Amino acid sequence: MRKHYFALTILLLASFVLLFSGCEDPVNTPVETPADTPETPQIVNYTVTFNANNGAATGSTASITAQANSTITLTQNGFILQGYTFTGWNTAADGSGTSYADRASLQLIGNLTLYAQWAECTSARIIEITVGSLSDLTVTKSQNGNIITFSSEECDSYNWTLDDTQISSTRTCTINTSTLLKGTYALSLEASKVGKWHSYFAQIKVVE
Repeated sequence: MRKHYFALTILLLASFVLLFSGCEDPVNTPVETPADTPETPQIVNYTVTFNANNGAATGSTASITAQANSTITLTQNGFILQGYTFTGWNTAADGSGTSYADRASLQLIGNLTLYAQWAECTSARIIEITVGSLSDLTVTKSQNGNIITFSSEECDSYNWTLDDTQISSTRTCTINTSTLLKGTYALSLEASKVGKWHSYFAQIKVVE
């Protein structure tokens, strides 16, 4: 009988030890800390603003807003100053800063204001105009030949572009060549007439 009591006592002690060892101390139980959520990088944008740099100038040049450190192409000059030739852009109004050519490419590292630079026209520029053989366009010149007007036949709608930049949506298109740098420019017109589209082409070469 004593053997049975002894065996039962050993069994109860073993069960108690197992039960005690299986319980964790809530005070000493390690608490898992959630991992930090990575922050979304903030996108920084900068703006390039174009200044005509003369109160008598007309027209406009659209500003550019792009992501920091991206490479951009400057908007083609849209300002016109009668009697003056556009020579490019500068970070300073008096031309003492950094110069950029029209439609130049640059890396945008901050907000930027560019000022138009002008040179007085002392004589008429040398302009060569070639109209496509199938283009029914009329060409007229004024102001020493620096102002050129192109006219098409009457249509329902018009879309004039100079080097792929829209410059007019009427029957006539006027270009002040004093705002153009030396080089060759492609002028095109897509016009709709009675549901059909017609294409017109001309080439403008600024020699001097």
